[in-house]
Amino acid sequence: MKGYTEAQTYRDGGAFLYLWESWQRCGEGLRLQYKEIDFERGIAGPGITKTDRQGSWFMIRLRDPMSEEETFLGWLPEMMASYERVGQYLRSGYVFRPVRGDGPMSGGVFNKRIEKWFEAARVFEGESGHSFIIGGVQAGIEEGWSLGEMMQQGTWSQVGTFMRYGYGMKRGWKRRSDGDENCYEAKDSRIENEVADTGVGEAGEGGASWGDGESVDNVEIENTGIPGGLLGCE
Repeated sequence: MKGYTEAQTYRDGGAFLYLWESWQRCGEGLRLQYKEIDFERGIAGPGITKTDRQGSWFMIRLRDPMSEEETFLGWLPEMMASYERVGQYLRSGYVFRPVRGDGPMSGGVFNKRIEKWFEAARVFEGESGHSFIIGGVQAGIEEGWSLGEMMQQGTWSQVGTFMRYGYGMKRGWKRRSDGDENCYEAKDSRIENEVADTGVGEAGEGGASWGDGESVDNVEIENTGIPGGLLGCE
């Protein structure tokens, strides 16, 4: 059982890091496949996103695994090794999968894992998979990314989407005649009409299995350095 717990922990940490770096929605990011990762260029190339169902090739940049901070690409080798120890091989198929299974982890299951980790660290305030996009975008702003870089990273077509994630605004931008920036009433329907996946209908209660054959209570806590400082493996 220890091996399965370790694999779950590495998987959860990897998903936290990937969603924070990639700015992908939970349902998209959890469907990442190993073949979509370009390690040499440091990018992920998912074939389908909510903004393009035709399967255009997006280039989502990932953080340098040689940096001092925890990164998805730096975390991935240990995550893969932990899965191999329980007979799972992530080079084929989905990266974020149940320990016993080969399909992608669902958004409902992932939100329950977030709740479990954050509550254990006593910092849970209703966070969900969507929170990683917000945190990632705000980190990009602090680091001085250009608007073009952020629009490409988010695979967005409307600046209002960026404003929603980056600054919590439900409006787009226009210029006053005097050159000052102002907001106008223009909802970005791509975000405004989105319904959060809470996992209702997928999850049981208490210590039951949450749809992917594993109990949300089967978690070990160690405070380390990934976003939120919530997960760690020795």
